[in-house]
Amino acid sequence: MLFRSLIARLHRTPEVLVTGSAIGFYGERGSDRQLECEPPQPMFLSQLCRRWETLARRAEGRGVRVCRLRTGLVLGAEGGSLPPLALATRLGLGAVLGDGTQYQSWIHRDDLVRLILFAIDTPVLAGAVNGVAPFPATQREFMATLGRTLNRRIRLRVPARALRMGLGGLADLFLVSQRVQPGAALAAGFRFGFAHLDEALGNLLLRSQAPATAVFVNTQCPICSREMSAYDGRARAAGCDIDFRPIGADSEGMRVYGLGDGELRRRLFVLDRDGTPCGGLDALIAIWRTLPCYRWLAAVAGLPGAYGLLSAFYDGVVAPSVVAFNERRARRLLRVRQGRTP
Repeated sequence: MLFRSLIARLHRTPEVLVTGSAIGFYGERGSDRQLECEPPQPMFLSQLCRRWETLARRAEGRGVRVCRLRTGLVLGAEGGSLPPLALATRLGLGAVLGDGTQYQSWIHRDDLVRLILFAIDTPVLAGAVNGVAPFPATQREFMATLGRTLNRRIRLRVPARALRMGLGGLADLFLVSQRVQPGAALAAGFRFGFAHLDEALGNLLLRSQAPATAVFVNTQCPICSREMSAYDGRARAAGCDIDFRPIGADSEGMRVYGLGDGELRRRLFVLDRDGTPCGGLDALIAIWRTLPCYRWLAAVAGLPGAYGLLSAFYDGVVAPSVVAFNERRARRLLRVRQGRTP
């Protein structure tokens, strides 16, 4: 009976399927605005997306609402193409690709996640859905905005011929012009949190410039207390508005931010300007970004591959060592209080 119930659940079809496609569906379109009703083009990327969506549409025959989400360039601070682009721009190596007139349709990572959830929860939304912000930018405009955000000038240009010689067919990812509009999402009532490129890049790359940062630290841990006291002194000397607050041994005061027991054990948290808590290595990076004398550490942590290594070291070595130290210290203090020799 249990086996039959399991089989029945496995064969039960979902009410909605959100499948991932791409705006490569539209192919080369120049400066023409593209809505979801436009047909594909006779080129590799376009036909690949068409075949992928054709397979996904088979679910419609079983009564499933299918949303074919066609995403553009997804902008995120922790991965994708933005971190290496930002790093090159910071080093003065930012470059316009091709002639710079080709349109790039982009979307902030948070908006993409919200759009996926919106597609799941909105019964009237079905079929093709363009996952892009409403204001695409040309490649030249994109790099100019990135340069202004990072206070760097864009001086270089990589010709299209050089890109094709180095990347072959993959060069089309950077040279094809697609001016795509999120018609279906807007018509269904979705509202973008980051509709303009400067807002998106500023949110992703300039979080360290928040006017104030609240740091919650377990002052009963001598290591954490000593380290944060040093940061507090640096912040006061630099005139940074950072509020260091003790959270005590039980961290109960932090539960109002939705943190669970496992998260509270880390005992170091930073609230960003939106009131969102982050802990562990992310909390340290947020502090480094805020203090001018430590921003180079935040830049190192943002290098490709560096965050993963530092996170593994923090979670696998630093955090367990601090926990072990505090446990030994607590046992030693307990023996002293009981009148025993430490």
